Amino acid sequence: MSGPETLLDLSTINELKDILEDDLSDIFEEFRTGTKKMIDDIRTEQQAGNFDAVIQLAHTIKGSTGNLGLKEISELTSTLENNLRQNKDTDITTFISKIESTYDETIKELIRLNFLPE
Repeated sequence: MSGPETLLDLSTINELKDILEDDLSDIFEEFRTGTKKMIDDIRTEQQAGNFDAVIQLAHTIKGSTGNLGLKEISELTSTLENNLRQNKDTDITTFISKIESTYDETIKELIRLNFLPE
């Protein structure tokens, strides 16, 4: 289990909160639903052998989570994307499991910090 300092870039999140105020909760809610679907899509595309789609989905998650200060999930998806682009031997199934567990931890932490409702 990761700590909040590993999961989140609180300085980025606090800057976003200053700028977006109450809209930040809406954005994190979009993250909760949209990213969960993209992680499920990564698994589906991986099982279908469509690695270009896996790369694109990982890239999308990396960018959106990085912009929101959700650094661990951004780093994991960045590594997955880069490994696949460089044709490195990558256990995609293990990466997906790590991404899923990090997603769950991130949601719990955002709830704990009152950025998301339960």
